[in-house]
Amino acid sequence: MFREQLSYTLSRIPGELLIGAIIGISAGFLLRFFPRPDAHLVHFTRVLILLSVGSAFHFGAREIGCVIAGPTAVLIMTLVAAINWQIDNRRGTRTEENGLRLFWELIASPLLFLLFGSLLDFTSIFSSTKLLDAFLFLLLSLLVRLATGLACTFCCSTGQRRTPSERLFISLAILPKGSLQLIIAPAIVCFHMRETGRESVESGGILLSLETILLALLFCSPIGEMLLRLLGPLLLRRRLIPNACVVPLGEPYKKGGLMVAHSDPWDNRLRLELGPIDPADPQIHKNTAYPLEGTNKLENDSKP
Repeated sequence: MFREQLSYTLSRIPGELLIGAIIGISAGFLLRFFPRPDAHLVHFTRVLILLSVGSAFHFGAREIGCVIAGPTAVLIMTLVAAINWQIDNRRGTRTEENGLRLFWELIASPLLFLLFGSLLDFTSIFSSTKLLDAFLFLLLSLLVRLATGLACTFCCSTGQRRTPSERLFISLAILPKGSLQLIIAPAIVCFHMRETGRESVESGGILLSLETILLALLFCSPIGEMLLRLLGPLLLRRRLIPNACVVPLGEPYKKGGLMVAHSDPWDNRLRLELGPIDPADPQIHKNTAYPLEGTNKLENDSKP
């Protein structure tokens, strides 16, 4: 019986992925042209369409028993639509990203924690004798996650110019914060209830899983956030590009050129200014916060 269910499940996965991909690509191409980029409140409309259509695909697929096709369709739909949204207006997809972020922080995330808290009885779970086992299992998982993160950042990104402190910060940033564990926990409970036919969680294996998830929610999220906030200013350094002068080819330096000016260290946009440049003493814009370095000064080697 178990082998028949397993073979049936494995055979359904490729079909659901294919159906979800077809639906997602079709919906994504439709969202490329509707609404139009010059329409009124286009960004607000796009956010509403993403939320409504994504919810319809996800819950509609779950209702008919296709739990993989729904999320696949939502993911591919957003990806296909965002490729065109990034180039059809000057703001790109920043407005849509901020709207989805606010929806998650203000509505979806608190609702997720609320539903999970109402589902479980914390007193009966934490009174179990497997609490120490859950703590040790969580600690071992964090150590393995940290070790794999360090190995990936130090070995798999050798071509990128990152300092060891930046690589260490990336390894700490990928530690679990609780959101994914919170999504996994209801799935484990529902699977246990469906297999056993009972509405309570009393077996040892399911209790160990839930206790580990609850410990991750209670400790990993605040500790991880505190580590990122405290170690971020210590391990990360902003790289400031010094000012430079760009002179047109074939023209004397005294006639003019382009100057790169950075007036704000938090602003990474490239600012070019056209004006006369003296090679012996380049004139820096009055709002430039950082002077030219000696190695960037141009030597007057042009010939008349």
